[in-house]
Amino acid sequence: MKRKNEETIRYVLEVDRRLMVLKQFLERRLLRASDAATKTGRSLQNMSRALRELERKGLVLALSPKKRSWKRYMLSREGEHVLNELKSRNLL
Repeated sequence: MKRKNEETIRYVLEVDRRLMVLKQFLERRLLRASDAATKTGRSLQNMSRALRELERKGLVLALSPKKRSWKRYMLSREGEHVLNELKSRNLL
């Protein structure tokens, strides 16, 4: 289990957009790609891609998965664990 956690943390740290999105969940419980784009100064497409990547990894959940745009996301339990681990390691 610990090895899986380490792999997931490395996955997040591999690409800065993933880390930027996860960091947004420190301030918000629900997040849209447009919220993350505005806050980080990154493009909407970049933040949408990060959210899709994190969703595929099981770190975030789409509240309306069938909706094609303006989706809202929340952290999964695993996402909360990863965010807390990143925080405890001072990686945010």
